[in-house]
Amino acid sequence: MYRWYQLYQEEGENGLIDRRPNPRQFWNHIPQAVREQVVKVALEHPDQSSRQVAWLFADEQGFFISESSVDRILKSFPKDIGTM
Repeated sequence: MYRWYQLYQEEGENGLIDRRPNPRQFWNHIPQAVREQVVKVALEHPDQSSRQVAWLFADEQGFFISESSVDRILKSFPKDIGTM
């Protein structure tokens, strides 16, 4: 409150405008490069479940990704895998 009051005294109503920068990346966003790597691991091991792909990915890439995230990535992946 004191910070707001000081800004109001120094700059008037303009001092109360929120000037925080917008976040550039969400904390829970999976980068596109990681998504592509997950798909690659899944295509290399088509007999594995989402849980097993998540484990393989963590072992091979050293990057933890949850089973549900793997499942969402694979469901959103285009069915035409010949383009990759």
